[in-house]
Order: sequence, then C-alpha cells, then structure tokens
Amino acid sequence: SVFLYALLTERIILVDQSKDITDLFCEPFPGTSWWLPLDFPLMKQMNGYKKESSRCYGTMLNNHTINSTSIPQHLYLHNIHDSRDEDKMF
Repeated sequence: SVFLYALLTERIILVDQSKDITDLFCEPFPGTSWWLPLDFPLMKQMNGYKKESSRCYGTMLNNHTINSTSIPQHLYLHNIHDSRDEDKMF
C-alpha cells in the first residue's frame, strides 16, 4: 500500500537495503533499478531512523514541529507493526 500511495501522490519511498528484501522489488526495466546508489546522501542516515527519531513523522507531529502545510523535504515514516497512530496519519 505504501508503494501504491507513493505512485499516486508522486512521492518517493526509500527502502532500507540492509534488510533482507532484495527479492521484493524487480527491475522496472532491463538494466535499471529501484534502488538508490549506496553513496546517496540520505543512505548514511538510514541506520539512525527509528520510531523515536527526530525525523520520524509521528515524532514531528507529537512535538508540533510540522503540520499539514509545513512538511520537510524528507522525513522517516515508521510504517511497521509497532507504528503509532501519528505515523499512520501520513
């Protein structure tokens, strides 16, 4: 559902490549990939993103650092089994 949402709203999703999900995404076209290069600037920050991270959408909502009109260029969306209600409001 996150993938479809990203397509419909013209957003980008970043997936943690360090997890064991390499077979989840197929090549969209021969010789191309969905994966960002490992030297992409945000890739160094990926290991630091957790539910409590200051760049997490739910945390930013709880701390009133964002609202519906002030969404930053990038943020972390905690969209797994222990996500909070605020994370689901994306």
